[in-house]
Amino acid sequence: MTTSNLSSLSGRAAGRWLAPARAAWALLAGLTVVLVAAGLPTRLAQLLDLAAQNRRALTDLGITANEFAGYLLALELVVVIAHLSIAAAVMAWCRQAWMAIFVATALLSNGALVLLAASYSGAEVPGLWHAAAQLVIFTALASGPLLLFAFPDGRFVPAWTAPLGALWVAWAGVGTFLPAGPWSYRAWPGWLLLPAVLLFVSAGIYAQVHRYQNVSTAVERQQTKWAVAGLTAAVAGPFVYFIPYVVFPSLREAAAPNVFHQLLGGQFFIAFTVTRLAGATALTLVLLAFPASFAIAILRYRLWDIDIIIRRTLVYSALTALLALAYLGLVILLQAAFRAVAGEESPLAVVVSTLVIAALANPLRRRVQNAIDRRFYRSKYNAAQTLAGFAATLRDETNLDDMTARLAAVVAETMQPEQMSLWLKPLADLRPVRAPADRPSAALRQVAGRLAPPAPDRLP
Repeated sequence: MTTSNLSSLSGRAAGRWLAPARAAWALLAGLTVVLVAAGLPTRLAQLLDLAAQNRRALTDLGITANEFAGYLLALELVVVIAHLSIAAAVMAWCRQAWMAIFVATALLSNGALVLLAASYSGAEVPGLWHAAAQLVIFTALASGPLLLFAFPDGRFVPAWTAPLGALWVAWAGVGTFLPAGPWSYRAWPGWLLLPAVLLFVSAGIYAQVHRYQNVSTAVERQQTKWAVAGLTAAVAGPFVYFIPYVVFPSLREAAAPNVFHQLLGGQFFIAFTVTRLAGATALTLVLLAFPASFAIAILRYRLWDIDIIIRRTLVYSALTALLALAYLGLVILLQAAFRAVAGEESPLAVVVSTLVIAALANPLRRRVQNAIDRRFYRSKYNAAQTLAGFAATLRDETNLDDMTARLAAVVAETMQPEQMSLWLKPLADLRPVRAPADRPSAALRQVAGRLAPPAPDRLP
């Protein structure tokens, strides 16, 4: 049996197609950044208008309109920056995996989805800007469920998710570029739109659960569990958040708070505003689960096998920062000492500081590397504990497939080989083994019975 890391499972792209794909992603990233920056004034004006509609509650809470609008805009920008940062890191470190490029595209577009959808929804937006924003919005809408269907290796599992994914892409495209058409989701009533979206989201979550339980190896499960959890939260979270607005469209109208105020009393405005702020904060945290989970998967579980690059980047970035601060501090301290003693600065301070930094470089690098290993690579840092845990579980393991998968996962986690092969002795050469009389082993008998050819009823 041969096992490989996730990067080989996702496939190696031909070199002549990788460069155009990365260039296309760079163009999309540049376009997204420009659209976000250009849409900020419009989005801020929208949020200030929202603050004006809730001015009574904001006054009671002691919050100004600028603070209210600035807080909501900051939440949206945090989502954009987090997604863009992780997407750029994936593109910089994962140079061969097609699935990594697709994930980076999904991260980039989904991070800007809320802000772009709000900023470029008005009729006064110029046609070219509106078309560019719709392209990014379509990319975001199409990529989310597709990731649930195909992550992490690009294969649609189960097979019926492939036509379902194509149907979702077509539906998202019609709704984005032909919003007035009969098949556009924007023209559907809430009672029909809600079950349709729920169908696709549920199918994607089921596909990931099915893949995790029946298809993924132990190594793949370790690598993808965080990413899948974050991806599921990012797809399902906004769906749950916007359900009330779909079921009750009047909640999106400016007159809705006044209606509820007449029914429930003066405290409703405060409760309504606090709920809106809390909901926006919760939605931001849910959306951040997408990039954060991929960051954890990459740092802790070797997703796409780039942890060596990240480890060195973390070590030398931290080392450079510490050495620079130490050098600057020494120069300032020594120059101050020279001024106090001799009345003037001396170049000797620079020489002494340089020698001290040169002496500190290697010891400090080892300390930084150990600290990073303990924080992000704990299992590899304490390989003996991992092997001891494997030995403890091996005593009770009776399933050969599970045992070999676990063995492969432990070896990959503790030794990090480029490739790994497991050779099993031919079945014909195996013979039943008598368990010791003082220590009968049911597990040994079950494994022997599974591996060996039919044996006589009585052991020799």
